[in-house]
Amino acid sequence: MCIRGNIMSIKDIKRTAREALRGNWMKAFVTSIIFSLISGAGGFGITITTVESPETENGVTALLSSAAESPATELGGLLLIASLFSIAFSIIMLVVRYALFVGYSQFNLDIIDGNDVRIGTLFSRFDRAKTAIFAGILVAIRVFFGLLLFIVPGIMAIYGCSMVNFV
Repeated sequence: MCIRGNIMSIKDIKRTAREALRGNWMKAFVTSIIFSLISGAGGFGITITTVESPETENGVTALLSSAAESPATELGGLLLIASLFSIAFSIIMLVVRYALFVGYSQFNLDIIDGNDVRIGTLFSRFDRAKTAIFAGILVAIRVFFGLLLFIVPGIMAIYGCSMVNFV
């Protein structure tokens, strides 16, 4: 392996990856698909739209007036339930995504280290979900303040924290 200082060449990185994936291509592919499907499931949220009404200026006024005139406020209760469900689902998916990402990172590290590779590794790190969420929040705060100060420090913060899930 030709290493210049501490930096490997692109050619060496590709060769190392191919060697590590030898015999594990299908497991890596299936694990990537499972990870993508589960972590992408949280993108389906509840969207509430209103329709323009000829009696009012816009749909929001029609929605508010119809909810206020209804004695049981059925529409308001439905909107509240839908909002609470959406918030609860988002929180659950946040925990699942972070835990899956740590498991996916472990899966990839197992491939590179030459350890026994199992698809179940994807689900093996739910015990570290709290730590992963805390780390994700800290990364988000650092990136936010970096972008708030200026674009370049924010981009530097993104790259500086990009490997936090592998720690």
